This record gives sequence, structure tokens and C-alpha cells, in this order.
Amino acid sequence: MLYSIILACTLDGGIGYNNYIPWNIKNELALFKQITIKASTDFKYNAIIMGRKTWDSLLYKPLKGRINIVITKDDKFDTGDNVYAFNSLDKAFEFCEVSTKVDKVFVIGGKTIYDACLNNENHFKNIENVYLSVIYKYYNCNVLINLKKILANFTTDIKSIIFDSQFLHLKLIKK
Repeated sequence: MLYSIILACTLDGGIGYNNYIPWNIKNELALFKQITIKASTDFKYNAIIMGRKTWDSLLYKPLKGRINIVITKDDKFDTGDNVYAFNSLDKAFEFCEVSTKVDKVFVIGGKTIYDACLNNENHFKNIENVYLSVIYKYYNCNVLINLKKILANFTTDIKSIIFDSQFLHLKLIKK
């Protein structure tokens, strides 16, 4: 099953500080919502897959208009409307593949989930796109993503570049 990764990071790959995103950029958040919410039909929803820490860090949950999938080892994880929990990324992808409600799939973090996608060959080969917002300003981050692996294996879709005063957004496709 093909899927996309969507992430925002600093120039050095910083994605978080103590389980929170250290920036609050309204235009970038709006772009995240626009990309992840727009399904190809009115009868399906896009799925967003995240780790439990990312879920915990969300101020408003579930993220509306999308199927929220949380990867957690907690078998008593409280799910609700459009929220599903699985104990592995494989099981989450399997669910998305067989669900008649799922249109596109986006992995939204955090680091452990991104690393599983980028470092496991079975997951890596199924990445269709990486939606990358690079934040211009320096933020103190203690969680970093491996940007080198992404930039070495994906190329920019020139038509999709978005310049903002606070970030640069790129849609990356496999080389």
C-alpha cells in the first residue's frame, strides 16, 4: 500500500522538544490540514497514522475529517469516533489497505514512526510522497529526523513548492 509522510522540521531536522512541536505557525498548520483532509471522494476519508506520543501531544483530538490511527502498545488505549489503535505499523497499514473508508494514508509522526517508515525496507518502498515543511527560524529541538535519507531518495516536485515568510513547503517524490 502506498502512503505519504508529512512533516515539518527545522533546517537541521528538528521536529520536537520534550514531546511538543516548539513552533506554532498557523499557515503551516493550515497547509497540514489541507493536505491531510482532502479525500478524492465524499465517501472516503484520509487516514493519518501517528505514534502514541504524537497523539498525546495533540491539543484537539481526534483530528476532524480524518481517520486517526494511533500506534501504541497500550491494549487499553481509549478509541472513539474515527480513532483506531494498533500495536504495530504493519497492522495499521493492513487496516488501511482493506478498509473501504480509507482513501489516502499519511504518516504524521513522531520520530519513532518516521524512523520505522524510513529505515524498514518494506515500509520505505511504499512511500509515495514526502510533504516537507522546512521552518526557517531556529528552534531548540531534542528530537531530530534524518533529513539526509529523505533528501537522498526523493526529489522536489517543482510545481508544488510553497514559499511562506516562516517556512518552505516541498512535495517530494521518489527518485
